[in-house]
Parts: sequence; C-alpha cells; structure tokens
Amino acid sequence: TCALPIFAELEANLPNRFPLPDEFTWTLLKPATVKSAAGAVTEIQPDASVLISGTNPETDSYEIQLDSDLKDVAALRLEALIDDKLPSKGPGRTPHGNFVLSEITASIAPADAAADAKPLKFTHATADFSQEKFDVAQAIDGNAKTGGWAIHGPGNGNVNRTATFVLAQPAGFADKPARWTIKLEQQHGMQHTLGKFRISLGRRNATSGSEEERRKKHFDQKFQAWLNDTQKSLVRWE
Repeated sequence: TCALPIFAELEANLPNRFPLPDEFTWTLLKPATVKSAAGAVTEIQPDASVLISGTNPETDSYEIQLDSDLKDVAALRLEALIDDKLPSKGPGRTPHGNFVLSEITASIAPADAAADAKPLKFTHATADFSQEKFDVAQAIDGNAKTGGWAIHGPGNGNVNRTATFVLAQPAGFADKPARWTIKLEQQHGMQHTLGKFRISLGRRNATSGSEEERRKKHFDQKFQAWLNDTQKSLVRWE
C-alpha cells in the first residue's frame, strides 16, 4: 500500500509530462518601428527581436508597430530574451537582469489609416513563470501601478521567459493589412525595463472535445509513438 501514493503522484503529474500542444499557431513579425519614450536605443534584430541599449532610465515605455495581413488573431505572445550584451544576460536591464512589465496594451488600424486605431481588450494572461506577487495577470488589469509581470524566483532567473495575452475578440481585417500598435509600460522604477524581447501574433488552433478528451488523445498519440520506436529497437529471437 505504501506504493499507492507514489503512483497517484505520478499520475497527477502526467499533464505536466505530456502537455497539450500549443493552443495557438504563432506568426513571428518583424517590427516596422520601435520607440522608447525615455530615449533608449532600440535595435531590431534579424530574428525579429528587439535589443535595447544606450541610456538606462528608471522607467520606460516602448511602442512597437507591426504590419500584418493576419485575420482572426486571438492572442499576442511576448518573449523576454536573454542576451550577452545585457546586465547578467537579462532579459531585463537591472544589474540582476529582472524587469517588471507594468501594463501591456494593443490597438489595431488599417495599415493605410493608422489614425483610425481602435483599442483591443485582453481577457486573460498566462506565463511560463511569474515572480511571487508579480503575476502576469497584473499586466492587463488596466493599472500600470499595480505591480506587473516579473520573473525572478528560485534558481537562475536569467533565462528566456514567455507570456501569452489572449484577446477578448479575434482581431484583423479580412480584406486589408493591419497596423498593430503594442505598448509595453514599465513603471516599476529602478531600471526594471526589458532589455530584449520579441512579439508574435497567434491564431487559435482548431480543437474539438473537452480538455480531458484532448489530453487523453494527445497522451495516446505520444504513447503509440514511443511504442513504435521501442519495437524498432527490440531484438527478435528466432
């Protein structure tokens, strides 16, 4: 009987061992423009990331403009990226590499009528890690003074991190390209600003069935693939 709790623990951890495929299909977009309100240098990299250098202000706000012909965009992904050029490799610009994303906002307009931009609403946010008391949900609560998303915690905090922000309604135009404007507010102070980041737009994947049904199907597929590989390596005795 002493083994039963172990099996229960292993079974409970199966969703982590076999996570569902990403809910979204992501399209990486190279920014058209990036501006720092505090005058930092913004360098768009070949991989569509943005590296920040130059003046290192206490607070800052970045405005990123992206052009895209995608329609039915359901989410935005923000990657905070490490780089050897950043303090402690970043991904933030503090000496220890942390940052606080106070608030993220987005708007969309026809690419040929940028003045007609309409604000978009995020309904929820997730991240692969959030610092205690700095949950990623605080970055979409409409208040840049209520903390925000930060990433330091146990272990090495100087690693790539990802946050996903889901829109209330799909966005994009069926017959024309769009100009997206993303603003990253970083008002925590003490140089807690992003040093390198990248933005993608996501369209929701077609799914059917409940999460439990989809998870079981995904697990069965993974198990069958493992079984097939294992059978190929078995030695057949005649």
